[in-house]
Amino acid sequence: MKRIYTRTGDRGTTGIHGGSRVEKDDIRIEANGVIDELNALLGIVRSLLAPEHPFDPTLRTIQMELMVVMSRVATPC
Repeated sequence: MKRIYTRTGDRGTTGIHGGSRVEKDDIRIEANGVIDELNALLGIVRSLLAPEHPFDPTLRTIQMELMVVMSRVATPC
């Protein structure tokens, strides 16, 4: 298996939008993880719906809005 290097090492930080670095236990990282899990669950629900189910467009819109929220959470003020 090929190894992947980021050249930044693991110093307990992670990059956020704009190039800033925050601690991996920063509330923004936790919040985005939780939102991402919700988004994934909504994707699973959508995959189980019938192709033309009336809930699908609403769930899709919610998923797209969650991605916007994640972007805002990861952007420093």
